[in-house]
Amino acid sequence: MRFLGTLNREHVWQTLSEVDVVLVPSLWYETYCFVAHEAFAAGRPVIASNLGVLAERVDHEVNGLLVEPGNIEAWREAMQRVVDDPTLLVRLREGIPSLKTIDEHAEEIIQVYTRLVSSVTSS
Repeated sequence: MRFLGTLNREHVWQTLSEVDVVLVPSLWYETYCFVAHEAFAAGRPVIASNLGVLAERVDHEVNGLLVEPGNIEAWREAMQRVVDDPTLLVRLREGIPSLKTIDEHAEEIIQVYTRLVSSVTSS
């Protein structure tokens, strides 16, 4: 395990191609979490704190693992599971959803607003 700290934009993709899994041990609520998004874009599972948007993005045991924030032993156990069970890493990688195109994402947003507007106008 290596702690890399902050990376320049040009090094992010190269670094992601060299790792097996990305850790996001946030202690505070994330509102988007580019790190998890970039990890999934690179086909890398995420071990993340079970809070905020991370808990929404990481599907526990499907595309990553969720860990209690600040629980060092739980983090150690999660990392050890990936080391001890190579099939877990394969399964988590297979569970990473394909990324949406901008058009697909925009269509989803339009559908959300359409539902919201229709629920307000019908009440």
